[in-house]
Amino acid sequence: QTTSGALAVSSKAEIYDPVAQDFTPTSGNLITARRDHVAFPIPGGDAVVCGGLVDVGNSAPILTCERYGAVAGTFSAAGDLSVARDDSAAVTFPDGTTWIVGGGLGTAGASTSAVDVWNGSLAPGPSLRTARGTPAAVNLRDGRLVVAAGNDTIDPTTVEIHTPPSSTNPVAY
Repeated sequence: QTTSGALAVSSKAEIYDPVAQDFTPTSGNLITARRDHVAFPIPGGDAVVCGGLVDVGNSAPILTCERYGAVAGTFSAAGDLSVARDDSAAVTFPDGTTWIVGGGLGTAGASTSAVDVWNGSLAPGPSLRTARGTPAAVNLRDGRLVVAAGNDTIDPTTVEIHTPPSSTNPVAY
């Protein structure tokens, strides 16, 4: 929020300490101010932030991802999503691979079935069967991925189960 009371999107970032239950600002800001993005930790203590919207009102989603380097406390470019989107879900598997699942296509209410896979860099993954904005997603103990619901025109009771490749699926279900 700006000093005039108008809403604004910020490029500032903070780290949450669950022990102290406190936030500490990072020494560097995001390259691109964004909201409604997805963020996930990666091996080594860093994190990745992808997609989102750059405005409070009507806004088109963005493709870019940024990597937060914990040692330097700064952000750097980390590639682009296959489809620009906001409100995605991120699921990290035991091997450290993260799937960025579905998401919205902006303020018009449409959504995407796109999946991108982070394994040190971004690559397109297998598509969902149904486009889903703001999906719920979780990985099961047997290595499968469950994706449910969404806030678009689909039946909110639908569920998809995916079996990732064996490199991400430790028990090769």
